[in-house]
Order: sequence, then structure tokens, then C-alpha cells
Amino acid sequence: TGMSCLQGNSFLKLALITLVLSLEGSPEMVQSFLVSKGCVQSLTVQTMSLSSHEENGHNSRKVDKRWQKKRRRVELGPDGLPVQPIHAPRQIRGAGDARKIHELGGSQPSRSRKEQGKAWDLDTVGTAGGPSRLRIIGGSARGKRLDSPEVHLRPMMSKVREALFSTLFSFDLFGSRPPRVMDLFCGAGSVGLEALSRGAGEAVFVDMASECCECVERNLKLCNFDAVKGKIVRARAEEVLRQPKRLGVIGTFDLISITPPYEEVVYADLIRDVMESPAVAEDSLIVIEYPVELGSLPFNIGKGRLLGLRNRRYGRTVLAIYAVRPTGRRSGDLRPEEFDFAPSPLMDEGLRKCNLSDGENDY
Repeated sequence: TGMSCLQGNSFLKLALITLVLSLEGSPEMVQSFLVSKGCVQSLTVQTMSLSSHEENGHNSRKVDKRWQKKRRRVELGPDGLPVQPIHAPRQIRGAGDARKIHELGGSQPSRSRKEQGKAWDLDTVGTAGGPSRLRIIGGSARGKRLDSPEVHLRPMMSKVREALFSTLFSFDLFGSRPPRVMDLFCGAGSVGLEALSRGAGEAVFVDMASECCECVERNLKLCNFDAVKGKIVRARAEEVLRQPKRLGVIGTFDLISITPPYEEVVYADLIRDVMESPAVAEDSLIVIEYPVELGSLPFNIGKGRLLGLRNRRYGRTVLAIYAVRPTGRRSGDLRPEEFDFAPSPLMDEGLRKCNLSDGENDY
């Protein structure tokens, strides 16, 4: 009865978020959330019964312990990097053909469908054709709607992308010389296209899925970027890093974005390929997206070959920015303290930022 203050989509969003909190949070968190939205008058009001979840072993403490147990099972190498795949399930973003594809960049085919996505981007749940609200958020192509491939994706949210590029601008990446950008596991190409829109001189898009490569080609045309600025390579990201010339990728890059399917890569192998790649040079910036279940990536990787500049958490997603063999030019940007956070499985930040209005919650 307390939810009658909301109508239409807002009511649905509130109901879904409340359900998520009931499964992953605590009764107090549920009540506090509803009070903040004006749906109940006080914390003493009983918003819902959690007994059914507790009877089935799904109370918040057991969920937390299960995640912590799986996180402890991740074997770390001497450099603090996980040497095995990570358990980090995510909700699928309503892909049109709803199939698990090996070509997306994973190392092994799977019979089961991986659940990857952003659990609080509720507007896109169940939409055919994937996230239909993917768009460019800044620069010359600002506001352009992007096409999405007919495979399930977990694209970088618009708020995360906006924060990322704000940080990159503070590093003077888009200064006097237009940067060269590589978008690995590119999906629809939103990161590379955003870079082109904001002044990058060239972007190379890498993905193993033919659907993704074809989608990037369509999106380049939608944004009016010619073939000179955007190059598409259908190959495994690891192969491009190891032997870029063999795949037609020449020279070094100022920025490499890595947004892999969490459960289908081994981060230690992927990061080692980045450090040893002919495609990077001193002061190249490496953006690595990883799940909060991993914990925190180290500040110093490879005895100074990668040093951390930023490590920011957005709900259950963490974005780390590293400099390759940084010179004095990057010394003032180092932030070792940001790589010491204690991870939590609760989607606190994402829920705080979730918009419950009837407006668009785009990617």
C-alpha cells in the first residue's frame, strides 16, 4: 500500500530494486530505501517479509558469505593477479538471440548462458536486440544513438564512461596531439566511438564476434566517422596484443580500453599480454574494467611496468587506469591509496545513483 505514490515505470523500477535489496541487502536497508523514496512513513513499518528467502537459505548474510567464499577461492599469482577465471555472474541485458557466444572473446565455449550486465539499468531489462539506449555522451557525435549487436553484452554504462573520459581529459590525453585508441572486447564500440567523438585521431576496435564487428561498422557510419579514423579487427584480444602487426595493427597506442566478459578471461594472462605488447609505449594509458568480486587489482604490476593512476568503484564494477612504464610526466597522477579499498557485494553506489523518475536511464 505504501507504494501507491509511484506510477507506471517508476513503480516497476522501485519494485525490482526492492527485490534486489531484499535478496542482497538487509531488512533495514530495504526499509531505509523505501523511506527515502517517500513510500513508507517510518522504519518501523514492515515493508516485506524476508522469511521465505531465509527458509531457502537466501538471506543477506548467507549471500554475502557465499560471495566471499567464492572470492577466496580465486587463486592469486605472486603479483596479486588472479590466475583463474572469476565467479562474477551478472544479469543479461536482453539480447535479441539470447545466446552465449564463444566469439565474444572468452577462452572456452560454454553450454550455459553467462549472466553479464548491470543489474540496476532496469530500463533495458528484457528488451529485444540488447541495450537500445546506448549513445554517445560527449564531443562531436554527442547524443548519437548507437546500434547494438544481436548478442548479449555488458556495455560500459554512460555514467561510468562519462567519469572515465573526464579523468582522461584531466590527464591531458586529448591535448595537442590526437591520441590513438584501441578498444578491446569492443562489443558495440561505445568506448572507442566516444574517444573519436572527443577528438581521438584513430580508434581500433577488436572483437571476435562477427556480429559485434558488423555493429561497430554501422555505428561508425551513424556517427559520421570514416574508415580512416575507425579500423575494425575481428580477432581475439590476446592475439592482437601479442602480434599486432600480423593482424594489421601498426604502431603504439596512447589508450587501450579493456572491458572483457568477466568470467571468460584470466586477468593475469590478459594483463601480462598488455605489459608485453608491442602496441604500448611509455606513458600509454590502460583502462581495465573488472568485477568487485575480484577484490582490488594491485597498484604496482610487473615491478613498475604498470602503475596505478585511478581505481574507482561503480556499484559492482571497478574501473582501473594504469600507466605503462610511467615517466615523470605521470608521476603526479599516481594514486596508490585508491587500490586499497575493501570490496562489498552490495550494489550501494549503483542504487544511490539509480534514477527512479520516468525519464530515460540510458547506457
